Amino acid sequence: MKSLLHILLYFLCAAGYSQIVEAEYFIDTDPGVGNATSLTLTGESIDESYTIPTTGLSEGTHKLYIRVLNSDGNWSLYDQNLFYINPSQVNTSTIVAAEYFIDTDPGFGNGTALSISGTEINQDLTLTDNLSNGFHNMYVRTQNADGMWSLYKKKLLYVYQNNIALITAAEYFFDIDPGLGNGTSVDFGDVENLDQDFAVQVPSNLPEGDHYLYLRVLNTNGVWSLYSISEMLTSLSVEDEFANQFKCYPNPVKDILYLETNNQDIEDFKIIDTHGRVVLDKLPLNSKVDLSALNSGTYLLYLTTQTGSISKKLIKL
Repeated sequence: MKSLLHILLYFLCAAGYSQIVEAEYFIDTDPGVGNATSLTLTGESIDESYTIPTTGLSEGTHKLYIRVLNSDGNWSLYDQNLFYINPSQVNTSTIVAAEYFIDTDPGFGNGTALSISGTEINQDLTLTDNLSNGFHNMYVRTQNADGMWSLYKKKLLYVYQNNIALITAAEYFFDIDPGLGNGTSVDFGDVENLDQDFAVQVPSNLPEGDHYLYLRVLNTNGVWSLYSISEMLTSLSVEDEFANQFKCYPNPVKDILYLETNNQDIEDFKIIDTHGRVVLDKLPLNSKVDLSALNSGTYLLYLTTQTGSISKKLIKL
């Protein structure tokens, strides 16, 4: 049972302007004016913290009353405060057992036992419950020497499948995805992680300009990974007259893209997204391209005339 009650008083003044000379308190029953327990104070008001013993009070709700006396011998009305006495929760019984369970409570004593040392549990667990992938709740509780079980402690777990498959193949491609297994292969032995340098052969027919290089791997379960992507630029030579004269604007573009090819006919035209997909391959009319149907993002523009080809990065607003 709590033995002390802490209170803060800042409200009492005796009638008139006389100095407060005395204060007293009582609990529940008024013993009469001047017969209660005294409080130490000085001055014309109370602005103090007090610690009041509650030893001997029964569990439950009680009332604390406080009043003051002024230098004229007049007692104030009392001030009332409500408080509650809780039962003692001190438990000195030793922990003798502990257990855990996952998701469903099997009942007290039917969980998986944990080893304990003294009053502490310090144990690494390897869960072998063949849990399904996803979220689970793990619960732990203890039992004391009196045979009483505690409330449980809950911990959220996430189970996912450990990938033990090895990487057995890799391939790369530029700009346009040729399909799984149809890229340029990279040779290496089966490994857990691919962390090595290798040479990339740039196709001779790759247009000068902006490009994306994609890489993906295949594991021993026959599953292809997502690809990684790197941006690259093939240099534009001074001698490449077409590359230097070609223009497309505005870039970024919202709807209509204008092309200038120095009066050369366009033989091939493609818009490629960053997933390696050709999303537009219709030849432009009057050197204008309507891109209003495309989502906002980054694209590559492929253009070929009778004198050359070029690739240009394009931003669609």
